[in-house]
Amino acid sequence: MPYGTGAHDLVNVQGGQGSSPDNWTVTWESAKSAFLAVPPSSSGGTVGPAGVQLTLKGLHINTRPGTATIDIAEMTATTPGSYSMRRDECSVTKFPRPAVPAQNVSDFAATTPEVNAGNTVTLHWTGPQTLTYSIAHGTGATPATGQTETNITNFTWKGTVTRDTTFHLHYRLGETTHTLTATVAVNNPRLTGLTVNGKLYANDDVHATGGGKIVRIRELLGPHGGPLTINSNGIHYIEKAYGVDLAGAVTARKTMTVDGSLTVNGAVEANGDVYATGKDRIVRIRELRGPVGEHLSINSSTDFLRECDVCVSDSFRVGGSLVSNGLAEFKGKARIIGSDHQLCSFSNGSGGLVRSFTAPTDGLVIGYLRSGSIYEYGSIEIVGARVREVTGFTDRIATTYWHELVGPIRMGEQFTVRFKALSDKHSYMSGGFLWRPVGLTSEKPTEVSPDDLLRVDVSREDPPACDTAKQDGTA
Repeated sequence: MPYGTGAHDLVNVQGGQGSSPDNWTVTWESAKSAFLAVPPSSSGGTVGPAGVQLTLKGLHINTRPGTATIDIAEMTATTPGSYSMRRDECSVTKFPRPAVPAQNVSDFAATTPEVNAGNTVTLHWTGPQTLTYSIAHGTGATPATGQTETNITNFTWKGTVTRDTTFHLHYRLGETTHTLTATVAVNNPRLTGLTVNGKLYANDDVHATGGGKIVRIRELLGPHGGPLTINSNGIHYIEKAYGVDLAGAVTARKTMTVDGSLTVNGAVEANGDVYATGKDRIVRIRELRGPVGEHLSINSSTDFLRECDVCVSDSFRVGGSLVSNGLAEFKGKARIIGSDHQLCSFSNGSGGLVRSFTAPTDGLVIGYLRSGSIYEYGSIEIVGARVREVTGFTDRIATTYWHELVGPIRMGEQFTVRFKALSDKHSYMSGGFLWRPVGLTSEKPTEVSPDDLLRVDVSREDPPACDTAKQDGTA
């Protein structure tokens, strides 16, 4: 097969396809620039009187006019085993390629002329294989992966579209470029911009939900004669430089979030809760009132900060306890004593008792002593308030006697309580010490060890023992 670009050459591209109706195998051998035809093994190599028909196609004939000589060589024999080479030649005359009529390229169309945005589109057409085809389109179309848009040989283009797109099929005949067009419509187009000089009606939803996307509207109205409904989890007014003018009532069925300030020139009525619980958030009110004819209820602990006075023009009622960390002045009666806490107790009166504590607040230490007979007596003592009490009893037998001792203690002060039996009999003697804080607190004094005590005098002399019974029965 003569190969080259000269007039005596046949093809300018090596290769092609070969076939035979007699089931011979025809293959291209590029090293020899030749086709090799081999008989099927089932025939035993026998060639009948009709000979062998070989068909060669897909040859790229060069465009230079002239006569090319095809060399044909056959290895044959009239009887098996006596093969010999025989050669022959075949002359092929080449003529200039005739012009292809433009009408030979036709049927350019889309398989589906109407699709949704992002769907696949397939274009196809018919025409001679000898022509070179290319596809052009706008930015609304994107070719599929691996799809070329020039030198297309399979008469097919595949890709996707996002809006209405017109495709142009270009092919060249001689010095003239011809064009066919096909349009694909998109039901839900994606546009980079849209300008409407007249009215714009949307019979379905309008979405602008992409990140950083906005809708600019000079005036937002509801249907004729009806209110505007905003059905969303919330409305965020981001631009602080712009306000929101509301000519009518606003009903928010869900949460309304305002990142900036909200100024209301009229009354604000909240039928539900109002929250301002964020960190460093405040609510400024000139006058705070309850419902008409009802009391104002504050259902929370309330801290009045420094340099903020609370003035009560009428009665001030406290159902529970009132805690003041600073100075509290009361012109009327006030009860500011908290609940009692047991510090220690004793029974049987044996041995004695010495305990030391640190006061968490201001308060009172209360000592109490109980005796069951005239033969039992002892002493209770509080050191720190510099108070000391010695019990004394009448001679009434089988009567219970109580004696108390009270000492004021300052916050942070250490104090010692002591009990000592002063009689030989003390089986029915009992008592203890209580802590009564000033203010509502659950803290009780912290017990300290003797090594941690302040230097206080706890070595006072015991009171003298009672004299012998007097004639009147007292001791």
